[in-house]
Amino acid sequence: MKKLDINPCKAFILATILCLVSIIQLQAQNQVMLNGYIYSDTKQKEALENVAVHIVEINELIITDQNGYFQTNIPKGEYHLHIQILGYEHSTLNIKALKPVNTVNVRLKPDLMKLEEVIVMDTAKSIAPTLSITKVDETFMQKNMGNTLMNTLENKAGISTINTGTGISKAVIRGMTGNRIMVNENGLKQEGQQWGNDHGLEIDQNNVKDVDIIKGPTALEYGSDAIGGVININSSKAPELNTRAAEINSNFKSGNMYYGLSAMAEQNKEGKYFRLRASHGSFGNYNVPVEKYNYNHTTYALKDGILVNTGGRETSFNGTFGLSKPNYDMQINISNYSLLAGLFPGAYGTPSSVSFIGYDPNSREVKYPRQDTNHFKVNYNASFSLDGFLASFMIGYQKNNRKEESDAHKHYTRPVDIDTNLENGLQLETYSWKASIETDNDSKVSHKIGVNGQYQENERDGYSFLIPSFNSLQAGLFYTTEYKANDKLNLFGGGRIDYSKFQTFEHIDTLNYEPDNEDEFWKRSENAQREFFNWAIAIGAAYTLNDHFIAKLNLAKTYRVPNQAELSIYGVHHGTFRFEKGNINLDPEEAFQADLGISYNSKKIEMNFTPYLNYFTNFIYLSPTGDIAPNVGGQIYEYKQAKVVHTGFEYTIQWKISKKLTLNNATEYIHAHNFDSKLPVPFTPPFSNLSNIEYNFNSIGKAIKQPFIGIDYRMTAAQNRVDRNELSTSGYSLANFYTGFDFGNKIHGSFMLRVHNIFNTVYYNHLSQYRILNMPEQGRNISLSLTFKI
Repeated sequence: MKKLDINPCKAFILATILCLVSIIQLQAQNQVMLNGYIYSDTKQKEALENVAVHIVEINELIITDQNGYFQTNIPKGEYHLHIQILGYEHSTLNIKALKPVNTVNVRLKPDLMKLEEVIVMDTAKSIAPTLSITKVDETFMQKNMGNTLMNTLENKAGISTINTGTGISKAVIRGMTGNRIMVNENGLKQEGQQWGNDHGLEIDQNNVKDVDIIKGPTALEYGSDAIGGVININSSKAPELNTRAAEINSNFKSGNMYYGLSAMAEQNKEGKYFRLRASHGSFGNYNVPVEKYNYNHTTYALKDGILVNTGGRETSFNGTFGLSKPNYDMQINISNYSLLAGLFPGAYGTPSSVSFIGYDPNSREVKYPRQDTNHFKVNYNASFSLDGFLASFMIGYQKNNRKEESDAHKHYTRPVDIDTNLENGLQLETYSWKASIETDNDSKVSHKIGVNGQYQENERDGYSFLIPSFNSLQAGLFYTTEYKANDKLNLFGGGRIDYSKFQTFEHIDTLNYEPDNEDEFWKRSENAQREFFNWAIAIGAAYTLNDHFIAKLNLAKTYRVPNQAELSIYGVHHGTFRFEKGNINLDPEEAFQADLGISYNSKKIEMNFTPYLNYFTNFIYLSPTGDIAPNVGGQIYEYKQAKVVHTGFEYTIQWKISKKLTLNNATEYIHAHNFDSKLPVPFTPPFSNLSNIEYNFNSIGKAIKQPFIGIDYRMTAAQNRVDRNELSTSGYSLANFYTGFDFGNKIHGSFMLRVHNIFNTVYYNHLSQYRILNMPEQGRNISLSLTFKI
């Protein structure tokens, strides 16, 4: 008998589609009405227009009318409602819609903290026109949870990641990363040596409530490091008034045998509240779907596809304590995050046939080389409302202790007197502050003025050298104004001035001599000082064409101050296979930015098209030279400046085919060109398209609530537009599957199953730190998540 030749990918997709169609035909609609009014929790009890009422289980969004009224028809069942509008606290309700008519009336408290919480399905009346914002809520993060928080966010258009193994990742927004992207948690800018592509984000993703990704010209309020975008992370929302709750989360991932446990407890009694969370995770070596890799024309074996010494463990503690009253809010956030992560020895320094000796592929032991990082931070937020004005204040402190450890004697061909395996130790302390005052945002004209800044001290240690000890000071003043010309047109404008000072200290390398003088030790850095004064300006407009179309245009002149690495790095960066050389004479980057947004919203379809253009007069980048570094070896890469353009677009569409079936698609493209070298800018993400289809079922009895099933399919084009000495990367297609449900009768909780890379596809991430090794990404990875709520 002739054997049938069946393509497993096509067979799986066809079977899934047939299954979904069958389920749709069998499911009864059994509709009921859900309606209600949304008011402000003030003496006036105003009806709130343009409030977003999101029904999580069926992914339906309803906007209240001018009377604060909303209405829709839904199948019978139990639902979670997320109710949200800028300027008021987010409200979450659990409802049972079992009657023919189900009415829900809600009063929202003014949000005095204003922690940048906005929603992506916005209108010109409810959001500042200069901001292009993507909202990520808990539901999205549960369905898309990756190895790290940044891996979770990369399923949004315009977001990519630079990965180092499975435990370290860095966000890329529209092709820009590092100090061009600002990450804030609860209003405090995260400071953790973010100039390094192999330096991850020290935040527990179990503790994150929601995330705002702000793209385009955003530097006015946030400062220099926001030239490429802002990621606002909120993990400190106050619990619902007069409630208490607890939950336990457990996670497992097959790709690196990860297991994790997280526990949370919270309470809000008459406005006095707290939330505590502790998390721990451990992971082993991860696997790739090949058994060899190639570097510099030499092939190396990978037994069973396992990358040895890529395991690790992470531990975190988070605490939030606050007091919320009608006219003021105060909050303290404390956290400590630690990560010990092994680094693949074949990707550290120059690979050789002896790189893997002494490593057990099945061991969870973390040997050298490795990163050992601890990040502690505390911040205090306060806000007060009085006679149409809102005053806000924040102070914060952080200490980032990063240790890069390796066997010292493997880096020298001659005997050296070293009694430590600490290659690079970096201790960074940051003191931050911010204060602002603004007028009532509901008036026709509103104003906001504020100051922010930070002071840093960095102390280096270790037998090697990357960056020197340094001090830095940054302080800025900003002003913004918004004019609501009429019901259709919003105008925005503002400006900012900044002062920055950077001071480095001398370091003498006593293990090496000066390249041209063997009688003196090698001076790796000098006492130096730089001062910068800069300004930025932005204007924007949002116009509501009709009930469905909104157009936005934003124009800005912005800047970015060079970071400590760009000014003063001078050493072998083993994780990037190069000797990097800073330039103390660099000027601040200057950029002219344009961002256009066109959106369409109807009951069934939501579309957004966002083309953008960023022109840099003096973009800072690493340029390869033909020179080899003295004493320590490695090709020298120098920081230089050039005229550069970043341009591209993002296009997203959500089609609610029915109450239960939703189709999403996100397309992104980036074109980056260096006018001086006449070559592409390195590490530019390739064209990518992500499609998703999800079906939500009716509840099964009282135990299984709102089960769902979904498929992701990503198509990534080849990246052949590369810089000199940068590898091109072939395109690929990747399929993912997920399903889950809530449960509850006596015990409440949720279950989630996700399969990443269903077909164990061999593919390469152009931005991966391991790309230079021709190392593919992780193979099939099955993750399970189970949450119990009390």
